[in-house]
Amino acid sequence: MDVRDFSYDGTIEGYLSVVSYCIENKTMPRKITAETFERDDGLSVRIRSDYNAADRLYKLVGRRASAEVQQMICDLFLTCVTDMEMDLFIMICKGIKYGAVIADDYSDELMRRIQFSIRDLYREAASVLSSMNAVKIDNVTFAVINPRNRVLPIIYRNILNNEDNDDVLIYDKRHKMALIRMGETDMILDTGRIAGSDLGSVNDLYGKMWPYFASDLNTLGRQVLKERADSLSKLWYIAV
Repeated sequence: MDVRDFSYDGTIEGYLSVVSYCIENKTMPRKITAETFERDDGLSVRIRSDYNAADRLYKLVGRRASAEVQQMICDLFLTCVTDMEMDLFIMICKGIKYGAVIADDYSDELMRRIQFSIRDLYREAASVLSSMNAVKIDNVTFAVINPRNRVLPIIYRNILNNEDNDDVLIYDKRHKMALIRMGETDMILDTGRIAGSDLGSVNDLYGKMWPYFASDLNTLGRQVLKERADSLSKLWYIAV
């Protein structure tokens, strides 16, 4: 079997595109790394996101395994586990081969580690939600969080369902992700490609990031990011 290193764009559909490629081409990944296409090391096989391929694989896991295993894919992808990509690759292959039983197989060291990582994700999400220091400025709710895991897709509904919150901007400065509600539009965005997105305070959000999204001059930039968020939402259900 061919063995190679792979890279993807950091999105879940990008990752699943790599796994789909490996399965279809009978290739074993030695390493799967999240990178932007601007950072080509010349060694990894760069796989571009293919939503159709990702969707087919996701549905295959649902048919061969279960909706629970599908949810574990989404959850594990949000964790900060060091070998997340390779652990997730093996889990997907196990799900396709053995079915739904893998979800509760605590005799398997890998599956036990994955279950513990997902529990840690949800524990941290609950902790961040309960301790988040939100500030309202001009009827917009702002907050900066710094979680180990990417918890925004876990807690966003709780935040948006809060009757005290109208427009919202919650920024995860560690992972450069932003939850935004502006009028009737909700989305979670990867803001890593926005200049100056390394923000550290509510005042930064109010003075820099919120005007960026509110400005008509940035309609094109916001549309590009919204398309990416919409693509993520098809698997994560994180954008409305």
